[in-house]
Amino acid sequence: MSKKIVPILSLYEPTISDSDQVLASGRSARYQGKLQLHSSTASIYKTPSLAHMTTTASIRSSVTDLVKFNRLSPHLKPEEEGKEERVSKFFLSIKFFLILIICGIVIMSSVVLSSTWIGALLPSIWGLSNSVKDKQVFEIVNNIKETIQEVLIVSSATKSQLVHSLNYTDRAWIEKHMYTIYKSELDFHKDLMITTYIGDNLGTCYGIITWDSKVALVHTNLNDQQLYFCEDVVTYDYCKRNSKPDITLGKFEMSEIVETANLYAGFPAFTLSYADRTMPHWKRAAPVNGTNFDYYFGYDISVATLTTHVEKILDRSYGDRFAIVETATNYVIAMDHTTQFLSWDSDRYTRMSINSVQDTQMKYIFSQISGDYSSMKTVKCNNQEYLSKGGYFIALHRYCTGNNIDWMIVYTVPEWNFTGSFIVGMLSALTGTVLIMIVSAIVGIIVSYRIVRPFNNLIELFESVSHMDLDRLTVSKTYFSEVVKLQKNFLFMVNRIRSYKSFIPPHLISQIENGGMEIPEVEDPSTSRQQSEGYNSNNSLSSTGSLRKTTLAKSGKKKYIASKTMFSLHLEIRQVTIVTILMEGLNEMLNEANAKEVVNLLSDVFLEISTAVKPKGGQLIGTDNDMFTISFNASTDLSRHEEKALSASQLLRDKLSKLKSIKWKNLEYWKKHSFFLDKVVFRTAILCQQSQTGNIGTSDSKTFTIIGSFKYNADALLEVAQRLDLDVVVTERLYSQFSHLYYMRFVDSVDLANDSMYTSPKFKEDNIYVGNVFEVGDLCETKADEWMYELEEQGKKEKWKIYNKACDLFFEMVHTEAIELFEEFLHQHNQTASTIDKPAHHLINVCRSQMEEEEKRE
Repeated sequence: MSKKIVPILSLYEPTISDSDQVLASGRSARYQGKLQLHSSTASIYKTPSLAHMTTTASIRSSVTDLVKFNRLSPHLKPEEEGKEERVSKFFLSIKFFLILIICGIVIMSSVVLSSTWIGALLPSIWGLSNSVKDKQVFEIVNNIKETIQEVLIVSSATKSQLVHSLNYTDRAWIEKHMYTIYKSELDFHKDLMITTYIGDNLGTCYGIITWDSKVALVHTNLNDQQLYFCEDVVTYDYCKRNSKPDITLGKFEMSEIVETANLYAGFPAFTLSYADRTMPHWKRAAPVNGTNFDYYFGYDISVATLTTHVEKILDRSYGDRFAIVETATNYVIAMDHTTQFLSWDSDRYTRMSINSVQDTQMKYIFSQISGDYSSMKTVKCNNQEYLSKGGYFIALHRYCTGNNIDWMIVYTVPEWNFTGSFIVGMLSALTGTVLIMIVSAIVGIIVSYRIVRPFNNLIELFESVSHMDLDRLTVSKTYFSEVVKLQKNFLFMVNRIRSYKSFIPPHLISQIENGGMEIPEVEDPSTSRQQSEGYNSNNSLSSTGSLRKTTLAKSGKKKYIASKTMFSLHLEIRQVTIVTILMEGLNEMLNEANAKEVVNLLSDVFLEISTAVKPKGGQLIGTDNDMFTISFNASTDLSRHEEKALSASQLLRDKLSKLKSIKWKNLEYWKKHSFFLDKVVFRTAILCQQSQTGNIGTSDSKTFTIIGSFKYNADALLEVAQRLDLDVVVTERLYSQFSHLYYMRFVDSVDLANDSMYTSPKFKEDNIYVGNVFEVGDLCETKADEWMYELEEQGKKEKWKIYNKACDLFFEMVHTEAIELFEEFLHQHNQTASTIDKPAHHLINVCRSQMEEEEKRE
């Protein structure tokens, strides 16, 4: 009978037996035509690969708060209406449009740029990721095919060498040839090959096996398995071993291999995977019956070696995973991570299938595959299909050959590992875009504010100028050349207006600057207490007019409301307080002194008048030669105007006195012409009466005027002051109101015109009456804290005490006793003063005159 040799290729996993099986099986599994899985009761684990990690990125979209402005009803409060107006003005302002333009340009640019690079890179990145995945699948499949093809070539070549010279009974010859083939495979397929051997159709075999990292000669007969360890494989070309077996194992049944060889007689074939407790064999009760062949050549491949071989081509940087499934049985015969392919329980074992995989990730992958394919055989042989499930890319390749191989190669990789860098980059770009937009918005706001601020400043300045508020103009610094030029022109205009302002009537300036409102006055505490005790505010009569008001916004900016009567032609009846100041000695100065120096002196006088009068609401309404006329409550409503006029006059008296004695005396010119200053005396007349005030003229030429008899009456009072050498004199009306606030005394009686007389007294004498004139002294002050002030105040009270008693007797027509008291007063006065008290002398003369007239009548 001719010899038939069948090449048998086996795949198995060498294992370590239990404690009760200390000795490993006598040889590795030799499988004819079937893929063999060998495992003992001990679990087999591989080194775990890097754990697959998935990253879930959540994009949080920022929520932009939209501010909604509702239209206000006509019944809203003024504060709400003002708020609505400010909001509407903001949305119509240059500032808002600058911010909108800058932010809009940046946003549009960012969107366009992002869309451009995303549109340009996304297809290429997607295509590149697909090409990388296809390449990985191709390399794995191609590598497995090449490996299997190389094993088939080795098997066929060995068969060709042995078919004519094989002598199965010559054990030395078989040992030598198997040893040579084994060493050759160590050079080319060290990580793949486990066993090379020759067997017969009865179930015996003889060859070389890798046993527990050692090389051994294995002899399997019908009774047992004998292993002989080879020494120094690298040095010797033969198996240097003992004559007796090193390990003897129990019987190893070869029925599966023999049956596969019988089916594929004359051709190389792979067995299905199987397991044996002592050796990689799936025990079956079927007897050995090889009728189609005589001998076979076996080449064993284990699960572990196949897994290790495929793992070398994986790119772990992408998180690749792979598994090989036996299509006929759904058993997993290779997988990249350490796992338990087989477990034993007594004589029963459990194989790992696609439904019992313990690896969480691969279990999920197999469940996704099972969901789309009812059976692995659904995929056509040597075809490749792709799935994208649950964030994973899954490639299925069914590898079929005529050598009894039908495997499903499963390759998977997380989609995130390919698209993650792109998504992270896109998110980073979007984050950068958002940051750019935020920064640009902030920069836009800052820039818009910087651009608009000088314009807002100019708007405020123009508003101030329109209301003649020229004293506190502050120009904001800016680097914009156009704005700088505009500011220069504005300041030039303001300087011109300041020059024109000096010719504008003071009452108009006062109304424009103060808004027609009462000027707040910082009052002396001592006077305020006296006023609260004795002053009746009803004595101050004032007419109410439609005047311009000012308000102060929360931002500190003035808000002006135009007056309806400030510039209109009108007259109204007002209770006006007039203060007339006479500057004696001005005539001599103008005739003989230097005109420029006189002008400087007059400037000082005007400055002191403005400083003393303006804070109290008074206006200088005109000058008549050496007289200065000041009005209170003439154009604007001013409460307690009589009191303020009296207080301003007292203050002005002190200021002018110090001006003369301190400043003018030390000027070089007036030191040489001091005789002019010696003649300068300021006298003040104060009166309060009803007058007609307002604007008269035409629409093109208007003048503010006070129509009444105040000028005539003021001249009469000043004549008394000049004649009797007095500083401040008032009418009886003011005396009756403020005698409790100031020390006053009667000095004379003169002819005064009634309030209702608006014609010259020279032409109408029936409205003339005799009025009393009073001199105003110091303010009544009570400082009880210090006894020195009490003595000083007591001295002021005693100053005119005798004089006033004499006046009382004078009014009672008791002239003799009045003269005695006046003379007593003069005697006391001459002891403390260097000048003669002219009012006392005058009243003595009046008493004597009246006594002489009475004697004549008698």
